[in-house]
Amino acid sequence: MFRILALCILGVGAFTSSLYGKNAFYVSAYDQEIMPDHVYRPRKPLMWNARLKVDRSIMMGFEQPIYAYKKHIELYSGISCGYMQTLRNYQDTIGVVSAYLLARLYIFRSDIFNGYFIYSPAGPSLLTKAKFASTSFSNNFVFQNQFGIGASIGKNAETEFFLKLYHYSNGDIFPINGGIDIPLVIGMSFVL
Repeated sequence: MFRILALCILGVGAFTSSLYGKNAFYVSAYDQEIMPDHVYRPRKPLMWNARLKVDRSIMMGFEQPIYAYKKHIELYSGISCGYMQTLRNYQDTIGVVSAYLLARLYIFRSDIFNGYFIYSPAGPSLLTKAKFASTSFSNNFVFQNQFGIGASIGKNAETEFFLKLYHYSNGDIFPINGGIDIPLVIGMSFVL
């Protein structure tokens, strides 16, 4: 089922990529054996509680700009799909598909380098199952939050690198809200 969802996301992204300018495709990954799992994590209301940190993750998706205010703030819409895995106490895997709005607040801009903060609140998401390792949800519907930093390099900013924290929960809308964190993904995006 996850493969079908991933192919649908890629198909929609490929179809819509010609409709807007400066669309970007990104790939990111996390592995607890290589990267730290204890990083700064915002509290409520920016991110809800999580009972589980994944051990491995791969995320990919498309983003397109929808609004810019001068050279300080940009808003993007995006779609993504991902794969998460736990290995330590419980061995389990789960897939996720998300749609979201993302804001970039630029802290430094120049002709060849741009640094920015990233925040995406409450992007609607679907998990492939409601129970994952030691945590569970009332149903498969959750929200995705993203928080991180990024930088674009080059005159046309065609390559970007980022570090993000991903969080999935239902925001306590439903009775059971286990929460899942991906502690720190490292990623790269390319302008299409």
